[in-house]
Amino acid sequence: MTRLWWRLAILFWLFVVALVLLLQGTAWDGHDLLAALDTSGCAAPCFMNIQPGITSSSMAYQRLQTHPWTMEVNAVLSTADTLNQTREALLIWRWNGREPLVLHTPFLDAGEVDVQTGVVRSIRLRTGISFGMVWLTLGRPGYGYTQLSKNYLGRLANQFAYYPRWGLVVQTLIEYPPTPDGFWNAPVDLFWTNGTPQNNNYQAPCWMHCDD
Repeated sequence: MTRLWWRLAILFWLFVVALVLLLQGTAWDGHDLLAALDTSGCAAPCFMNIQPGITSSSMAYQRLQTHPWTMEVNAVLSTADTLNQTREALLIWRWNGREPLVLHTPFLDAGEVDVQTGVVRSIRLRTGISFGMVWLTLGRPGYGYTQLSKNYLGRLANQFAYYPRWGLVVQTLIEYPPTPDGFWNAPVDLFWTNGTPQNNNYQAPCWMHCDD
């Protein structure tokens, strides 16, 4: 019975999100997000033809420099000439306005590539996409949980949702205890990394599934 109520609660709030978007005249087209996340150019996890655990730091830098969506690519803790010799580095880029509309972000630095010992470890993309929109497009996460943030005196929490098919981790910062509005409308950071969990254990927030 508890599981049934949990599923009904999820369906109800997804319906509310879709209804709000419709009333606001901003109907969500999930195809745009799916196209932006398309990994047909390389096996997941992959974004902009950069694969964590496989692509070298120098190759990642070159692909960012020549990508039609990016500009102002910078290497932190290293230089373009010494990337493969540097133990740690961070590649940061900005969008140039030709990126898909769904990837528009209020942040100047749109994303970053974390490099360890000359190989890409992870890719982080900062977005204005809400978690509700991710759920409507990609479905229920394969794995996930909510963890209180140590930086906000227990008032905020990080919500992690894993999508193994894309090698994708979705992270949001939400109020704690969470509210439906804050949970579904929180903007997400997208992470591509190796080793996303394969199990099917998604820990829903308490307002979805609470023990009596």
